[in-house]
Amino acid sequence: MSDSVRGFTLIEMMVSVALFSVVMLVGMSALFTLVSENKRAQALNSVITDLNFSLESMARTIRTGYSYGCNFSVGSDCASGSNRLQLNAVINNEEYRVRYRHRQVGGRGFIERQLVPIAEGSSLGWIEITSTNVDIEEFNFFVFGASGSDQFQPRVMIALSGTAESGEETSDFSIQSTVTQRIIDL
Repeated sequence: MSDSVRGFTLIEMMVSVALFSVVMLVGMSALFTLVSENKRAQALNSVITDLNFSLESMARTIRTGYSYGCNFSVGSDCASGSNRLQLNAVINNEEYRVRYRHRQVGGRGFIERQLVPIAEGSSLGWIEITSTNVDIEEFNFFVFGASGSDQFQPRVMIALSGTAESGEETSDFSIQSTVTQRIIDL
């Protein structure tokens, strides 16, 4: 056998395998961390999506409704804010008095909706419209232009803040939205 054909020594092989193992260990731990963070972000995104759906549903009802009023009295503006709103709306071809309110029970805040058929007058009860993973700490409606004597199109500003929780992760949020009545105010 000639001296020109040589292979790796045992030491060289052990050093290269050790270096490869360290690089793979660092790479895999980074990959597992990214996968874990991605799962947490997706879960938190799901909770925020649920909150967004609740707010969009409320905004759609307010937009198509009429006769707004704070503190469950129709036709009253409340520039200083209230955690209760009442309006009339047509839902599924039936006219309802729709009420929204903010409640705190057991240290958790949430938004509820009540539908009262105008024709019958009996309430369908209060239904929680926010996810159980959402804690609404501050919630206010500001109603402008609801009284018939002004020159403004009725509008409702919704302001809320709280925390969204998904597993061990929590995220603070603060949302403000203004909804204008679709029906022309004459």
